[in-house]
Amino acid sequence: MKIDLTQTHDVEGAFNSIDWSDIKTKYHDPATLYAFSVLNCTKTAGYKIKLACFRHLMDLKRQGQSDFPYHYDVKEANNLLTFARICPNVDTGEPTKLMEWQEFTFALMFGWRDEDNNKRFTRVIDSVSRGQGKTYQMAILVCY
Repeated sequence: MKIDLTQTHDVEGAFNSIDWSDIKTKYHDPATLYAFSVLNCTKTAGYKIKLACFRHLMDLKRQGQSDFPYHYDVKEANNLLTFARICPNVDTGEPTKLMEWQEFTFALMFGWRDEDNNKRFTRVIDSVSRGQGKTYQMAILVCY
């Protein structure tokens, strides 16, 4: 199913026009739950995050199709999130709970895999304002 958002930019409308019951039943990982909460408007997010959430859910539906060579490996995503839970913050020495958007981006970075189980995404642009945890997030990635 192809959806063109270049004209309408109506992510919520496109989201609401699709039956997601199969995805809701199968996936309960932090990234998918975050995507649903953003697109159901229970969490506030900007347009680009809404697009990323929509792409994640649409890609979950596309898995297994011949023109889509990627799969979402919840175990790989959870491995990184589990590791992140024990990483100490350099300022406090205590592990800091990741924000939901950080868990979402981590899960997308490491959960989406190709046919050879290599990461789908090799570059990620993480653009948030100062003091929002980018350094801590990148430190976790480097250590992982």
